[in-house]
Amino acid sequence: MQAVWKKAAFAKERGLFRAATAADVTWHLCKLTCLSLDPSYHHSIYDSLTKVSKVDVFVSHSWSCPVWRKGLAVCHYLNLDSALASSFLASIVAVSVLVLHAGSFSAVALLPPGALLGWLLFWPLSVFFLMYLFGHVLAGKSFWFDHICVDQADLEIKSQTLQAIPAFVAHSTEMLALWDETYSQRLWCNYELAVHAKTAERAEAITVVPTWMPLWTLCWFAMTASLCVFNVQAAVLDKESRVSLLVSMIRNYVVPPYAFLFASVPLSWFSLEKLKRHKSMLDEMALFDFGNAKCTLETDRHEIEEQVLCLFDEALAPPIRVAFDGLEGSGVPKLEHMDGADGVEGADVALLAEAIHEIRHVTSYPSRGEVIQCFNAYVRGPLRDSVLKAMGNENQIPMKLSMVLSFPFWFTGLVSVFGCDGRTDCMTSASAWGYTSVPQYMAANAVWELLVSPTFLMLVPPLMLRAGQFAEEAVSDQMWQLVLVSVLGAMIFWILDVFATVQWGLFILAVAKPSPIWLAGAIFGFILLFGSIWLLYFSKDLPHSSQRSLANCFRESM
Repeated sequence: MQAVWKKAAFAKERGLFRAATAADVTWHLCKLTCLSLDPSYHHSIYDSLTKVSKVDVFVSHSWSCPVWRKGLAVCHYLNLDSALASSFLASIVAVSVLVLHAGSFSAVALLPPGALLGWLLFWPLSVFFLMYLFGHVLAGKSFWFDHICVDQADLEIKSQTLQAIPAFVAHSTEMLALWDETYSQRLWCNYELAVHAKTAERAEAITVVPTWMPLWTLCWFAMTASLCVFNVQAAVLDKESRVSLLVSMIRNYVVPPYAFLFASVPLSWFSLEKLKRHKSMLDEMALFDFGNAKCTLETDRHEIEEQVLCLFDEALAPPIRVAFDGLEGSGVPKLEHMDGADGVEGADVALLAEAIHEIRHVTSYPSRGEVIQCFNAYVRGPLRDSVLKAMGNENQIPMKLSMVLSFPFWFTGLVSVFGCDGRTDCMTSASAWGYTSVPQYMAANAVWELLVSPTFLMLVPPLMLRAGQFAEEAVSDQMWQLVLVSVLGAMIFWILDVFATVQWGLFILAVAKPSPIWLAGAIFGFILLFGSIWLLYFSKDLPHSSQRSLANCFRESM
């Protein structure tokens, strides 16, 4: 650790530690995607950065990954929550404007249909995309990103800055790892992970964002939004009896299975890609071996490996001084690490690094191979487990992402609620559904359209992923996998459509024409719906991998 603090002091003295804003990082990545930047540009942006002693986020990435994918990953990390909150707020503002303009909730339905679609659907959707891609301009976090915070024009400063990277990692509150297919293979990326593992104050101070995740999220969101445009208008129902109303709903609102192929084909492809890339990431972590990492300049390999050994080797840790004057009159010893006040100069070293190799075999210190194995164990265990906890296995998806994908249906629900299902007279709609009053109709419609209907859509992503996993196991050809998943996906959509329509009818009957039998049927449907949500999102059976700390790893090797 002394080497890290020495590098930190050196970087501080030379003013090498610079901080970039989120806008600096994403704009620079955008320029790299579209343009070939000359050295003078790098020098000018480097000079404009603020000299700091600490940053919020250290960005770790592989330059083998396409630049645009890393740009989207940074946007996903920074802007997903703000995009959700902003689009929700935009919809609330739109509702308020329309109600004030119309004079009452029921009078909103008298406005032109285009105005309702524009304000309640397209406006919040646009806000989501804008905030997802550009919301970081409002972010206050500071970043260390190598292509900006390293002077690419001055080779001497560049070399000094690269040597001080461990200090920058140690003085960052959080690490953002942009994981792609090459990340675990790059020696510099592994080096940054090693420094973070040794210096981080909290085990949770690392966020892994796979570079496929933002593209998968945006494509699913856009596809869901496109389905909302084809919203089915209200039909005339047979209210002669409860059974006839339910049958007429199924006849009018259930879509034939083949109609869902429009959405199933692209979503099946996204699901197969997600399965492949997510599984690859977890497998790379499970089989991680620092010794297999590649380095662009082989001359750097020996130095980086020695740095990792110095970080994790207990033999090079500073000695502990036992002082008995720590508590006056108590005689209780006080333990102090002899790092020196500034962690650089004046620190006593128990053994010279050059001599340790000669005597290691007669000490209890771990061997060089055991030191490296402890770092391997960190990536295979705690780091991989943190990814599993945040994202699940390859056939799982975080619930927050599914909520993002269902947001367009929530906005469409606002159009249905305030547009009274496409009719200008809310009393006509209430009567058509069998309700006795407009308030009863609007309240029940709001519960269904804004809560229950989006919940049904949240079942689709995990079920599609499981269909993709089944297809991968059933056939080996990728084209036939896509065909099989597309057919299964269309069937999933159709089954959920039938389920939702039946539950919708039971819900209407339970509210408008209550009876014990129909109420029990509606309650059973809700139990089935939310039970399915629990099974798909909360009953994760994660593998019990070794959650050993680095200290425990060393103790076991002694």
